[in-house]
Amino acid sequence: MIKFKHLVLSTCFICAPAIAGQLMVSETLKVLEINGKEHNGGFLAKDTTFDIQPGEQKLLLKYQEFFEEDFENFATIRSKPFLFSFYANGDQDYQLATPELDNEREGKAFAKQPQVIITSTDAEPVASQVSMLSSTAPLTAPTVGTPSAAQQKQSNAKTPVLQEQSKQENIAISKQSPTALSMLTYWWQQASETERQAFLAQINQ
Repeated sequence: MIKFKHLVLSTCFICAPAIAGQLMVSETLKVLEINGKEHNGGFLAKDTTFDIQPGEQKLLLKYQEFFEEDFENFATIRSKPFLFSFYANGDQDYQLATPELDNEREGKAFAKQPQVIITSTDAEPVASQVSMLSSTAPLTAPTVGTPSAAQQKQSNAKTPVLQEQSKQENIAISKQSPTALSMLTYWWQQASETERQAFLAQINQ
């Protein structure tokens, strides 16, 4: 009977997945993907916690922060999505944050070259890397075959028409650019009741 109990306990330890700990992300960083898995956080999401396993961690992040311009207006600074990677050891918790910025000017400069501060529970240095995504290349490049000579000739013949159509589309888009009010209304409709209350409490401070 005792041997059977030891066998059951040993099996549980073997089958249980190795958990490195938790990853805590500050409110100035929005997690878009973590290890290839998309994450859809709320509009007013605060610190977010993830369970992670030992090994390399790859995150797609976006910096966003509010700065008070005056008593009535706020400026929202956002960066383009960027990649952040680090190696997690077993039984460790990690926290991601950004440097404390004082004003909109510092926020804009930081958004161009974002840096992430990572700390662990044992206060040991954590090797990490930040990589900006190319603005012209997609995350996953599609497979495209080499066009034939006839296709290339046909494509070149249509180029002036496509360019004119593109100009007209750009003009139409510029006329329909969303205002700050319409964007705020959109995000308000997307937010949950809890997030709306948190937003009202924040702007009334």
